[in-house]
Amino acid sequence: MFKKNNYLTNDEKIKKRAELLYGNTKENKSISNNDDEVKGELSALVEMDTKKKPNTIKKEKDYSKTADLLYPNMKNKTDKIDTIKSDKNNNNNEKLNNDNKNNFTGGAASTKNTLKNIGLDNNYEIKNGAISPLKKQKEYEIINNIKYPNNTGNKKVEEMLNQAKQERSEKYRKDTEDYLKFHELHKQFGIDHSDNKIIKARGKKIYGNEAIENLEMSKTKSYINTDYAKKHKIYNNYNEAPDNLKNYFKDKITEQIGADKLGKTKGIYIDADSESSNSLKSNLLKDNDFIEKLKKYDNAMNKKYKINDSINLKGKNWGNAVGNADIRDMHINKNGDIEFYVTDVYDFNEGEKNPLVKIGRNRQDNGNITPYFYAYRVIISKEEKEQLLKKGKIND
Repeated sequence: MFKKNNYLTNDEKIKKRAELLYGNTKENKSISNNDDEVKGELSALVEMDTKKKPNTIKKEKDYSKTADLLYPNMKNKTDKIDTIKSDKNNNNNEKLNNDNKNNFTGGAASTKNTLKNIGLDNNYEIKNGAISPLKKQKEYEIINNIKYPNNTGNKKVEEMLNQAKQERSEKYRKDTEDYLKFHELHKQFGIDHSDNKIIKARGKKIYGNEAIENLEMSKTKSYINTDYAKKHKIYNNYNEAPDNLKNYFKDKITEQIGADKLGKTKGIYIDADSESSNSLKSNLLKDNDFIEKLKKYDNAMNKKYKINDSINLKGKNWGNAVGNADIRDMHINKNGDIEFYVTDVYDFNEGEKNPLVKIGRNRQDNGNITPYFYAYRVIISKEEKEQLLKKGKIND
């Protein structure tokens, strides 16, 4: 049997803990000898902390009663000390993990430093391991000499802007139709009859193979169903595109021709081993702007980043077949080669002054041409890349 004076219930321990911690001197006078021993041990702890000489307290001194009194839910001193150390270590580890996480995900300062280390300025962003130029949002859009602010959140302003855009489109259509009644008649004839064997051969000689084939694939009557198209992979909509391009095409189609066209806009994938892709590569290897991009992004790609950017292709063939396009997913593959896609939506932009574009837009508005999306996969070998970086254009 335990003696009553030496046995304290949890409630009694908590009460006496409160008395000791909050200095209830009146009650302390009646504390038993057992409590005096505990008080003495607490005093020794306070003295040790004050003098900052932990070695003055004998290591073998038993603080189990003190620990049991102050921490009634703990069994003994060892549990108490181990738990405190564990909590401290866990807190330190959590802080370290959070610091590492912050450094990895990066804030503005981290991104800035990363870009600086790979030779880029703050006009780029890093997202999901890919580097892209920042998109500059237009603050205003000028229509008929009136400035309409963008992204105001004001419904009335948005309605006015949309109405102004619609009126501008209608005016462009009417002006184009009036112009084409008496101008560019031979070019209109060539575009409208590009499926004719003689006209097609003549067109390829003047403009290039891809310029004519891409035009033919856009014709509503032969929409992505030409002999050329059948040599490549055809998609019924953006959901059939490679996973790494699905969201890109979804956004691109929505932006250029409207979200209502998402389900019915077809696409084509032209692989790296095709004649068209190799022709595109040859064009790029002689393009100073593209070579400069390779030089600019070389360090980033060597550090396993992927690159998204844009390119304005030159030359009659690729200038007309593609023109302005996007570079997606450019990276160094496991063989050390540079691999990427040249992508976009094939359509004719409103407002262009180029006669061929005006004709194409007119036919698109009238339903004779239907936009589609495309992806050319291009691979530049390690040797070709090294030659480019050292000497500039290949076959200068």
